[in-house]
Amino acid sequence: MSKAIRPLRHAFAVAACAAVMGALPIDAFAYAGSPASLAGRTNKSGGAGCAACHGAAADSGIAVTITGSAALEAGQTGTYTVTATRSGTTNGTRMGVAIAASDSPTPLAVTGGMPESLEAGSGEVIHNANVGALRATTSNTANYQFNYTMPAAAAVGSTHTLYAVSALGFLGWNHAPNFTVTTRPLATTSATASLPTTSSVNLSWTGGGPNYRVVYKMGAVAPATETDGTTVDLSAVTSTMVIGLVASTQYSFRVYSRTISGNVFSSSGATATATTAAVVAATRHVNASTGVNAGTCDSAGSPCRTITYAMSQAVAGNPGDIISVAPGTYNVALGEVFPIAFKAGIRLLSTGGPGATVIDGTGDTVQQGLIKSENNTSPQASIAGFTLRFGLHYSQPGYYATGGALQILYSSGTFTVAGNVFDRNEARGNFADGTLGQSGQGGWGGAIYTFSSAASVANNIFYGNLARGGNGQSHPGTPVTNNETGGPASGGAIMASDQTAIVNNTFYGNTAMGGNGGAASNGSGAGGSGNGGAVVSFGAVVRNNIFANNLAISGTGGTPEVSSAGALFSSSPANVTFNLFNANSVGGGASTGDVTGSSSVGGSPQFHDPVAVNLRLGLASPAKAAGTATGAPATDFDGTTRPNPPSIGAFEASAGPGDSDNDGIPDAVEIAEGRNPLAKDNDLFSPGAGSARLFVMQQYRDFLGREGDVAGTQGWTDLV
Repeated sequence: MSKAIRPLRHAFAVAACAAVMGALPIDAFAYAGSPASLAGRTNKSGGAGCAACHGAAADSGIAVTITGSAALEAGQTGTYTVTATRSGTTNGTRMGVAIAASDSPTPLAVTGGMPESLEAGSGEVIHNANVGALRATTSNTANYQFNYTMPAAAAVGSTHTLYAVSALGFLGWNHAPNFTVTTRPLATTSATASLPTTSSVNLSWTGGGPNYRVVYKMGAVAPATETDGTTVDLSAVTSTMVIGLVASTQYSFRVYSRTISGNVFSSSGATATATTAAVVAATRHVNASTGVNAGTCDSAGSPCRTITYAMSQAVAGNPGDIISVAPGTYNVALGEVFPIAFKAGIRLLSTGGPGATVIDGTGDTVQQGLIKSENNTSPQASIAGFTLRFGLHYSQPGYYATGGALQILYSSGTFTVAGNVFDRNEARGNFADGTLGQSGQGGWGGAIYTFSSAASVANNIFYGNLARGGNGQSHPGTPVTNNETGGPASGGAIMASDQTAIVNNTFYGNTAMGGNGGAASNGSGAGGSGNGGAVVSFGAVVRNNIFANNLAISGTGGTPEVSSAGALFSSSPANVTFNLFNANSVGGGASTGDVTGSSSVGGSPQFHDPVAVNLRLGLASPAKAAGTATGAPATDFDGTTRPNPPSIGAFEASAGPGDSDNDGIPDAVEIAEGRNPLAKDNDLFSPGAGSARLFVMQQYRDFLGREGDVAGTQGWTDLV
């Protein structure tokens, strides 16, 4: 046929289609009599498409797609959709389609309700108006559905192709991109978890293959998909050890089959669960008298000498190791290196209590505090049963000093500080010397500083601790340079962040003291302020504590900055409850600015002997039974069971020394007056020559119970 005749024949065919379309309803014309004539037009057969009636070339303005499952198991049937879309298409425009598959015999089938038929000769699914009204566009799109069944003999991982071509009325036609369906591997049939350790679980399984993926996550619910959790890809094995797990934690596992190519998985998989073993912490022993810094310190018979060395041997964890410390004084002379870096989850415990076990900063030239904990993740971390004294954190130029004894920074696990004595520790701000063009730096938390940390501070005694602002620069021979101001001081004993709980502690004689202003030739800098003689809290819980005889005071020089809160400053008054405040001061006068919160009490706590730092409560103390059991420790500093309601402070109320019958009058006085010290027989109406003197003693005792002045207490002590 000549080249001139071919275009004429194509034009004639198109004209003929159009003429017939004008004479017949479109549904009836749509190859109602012979849908088979549309076979062989997909990419499977060379891609002739719908050129006979819908345009010589494919129209890129028509988007045709095949959607459905990209993987099926052998013998599994999936439903697929062919969609044609063209912008600007009138609603109701008819859609035609021809669908083929690469397999033989054909694995295709029509879907119920679709105007289509399966042509026996070609094995293709083709639209058919005899079956029903052709699919028509709505909002520029229309679609057909069909079924494809993966051949039963298909090999795992084998690929199979679906083809489609579609037309929209006489607007044009186009091919769909070929769609690949891969044969899924069969699912595993069983899985078993065994031999859990603190960080691993053995996993074995049957069935499926050829390769595998283990998916696991914490909890009792198994992973739902092959990506729902931590994944481990494996070759043709049937067991593995899953490592890197967290101790004392339940895990759920699912084992998926995986193709050799690695990108197709079984639709499901066998499951198993297991709980990892708990960590069995080691105990590291420390003895200042008999220890040697060698080995692992894990035998009481071979202790190490210093806490520093024991900490280096200890293993962090949840819980971490125990460091058991025998009585002694642990200082630089012994070999301690301060600050001791506290590992996550370690439990630092004394065997002899705070009276006999001392961590002492004397001789420390580093001056960065005694103990520093950073990034603790375990709620098992704790320090209990020590006296921590003479710790000094002296800040570097440009920085504030924080926590003379203990710093707790960025702890997500609650760090517990219980049953300790914090004695004369200091956070001292850097003294200005002009090198960085700055004034005196601040001192925060004389004993303890917590920042962005969960911490529990309970049943401790804080005595004589100091937060000290650095002095401003003095240069009396030259004029003022603005470096002369003294630094501020906050929290004589503690500065705490919002995740800290400060409960049932006794704060006595702590000080927040601003730095002194420096002198210049034409004036002097202002003294810095002192705030929170005992505690400064930024949202911490402050409950059941005694605040007595604490001081906030400004430094000297110029017009000092104003100090406030001789006892407690808190940014969250609602978190301050059931505390006792007595004899705290600001600048030597009555305290102002304290945040006392709710349910607070006043009056002398009736310490047994504050001069000797015996801060146990007398029986007449207003702190007795004045606290709340909410969050209170079960026992007090001495191990005495706390009643409900408990006393405020570190101690429950008790008789003073040498008062056998708990009547408030010492045994020696009762014996001198002819009374029985084992019985409450000192009623003021008791007969005998000493009754008048007994009356006076009782009056004085009652007076002390109300006032508790130091001079009177000393006089009573002298009498005894």
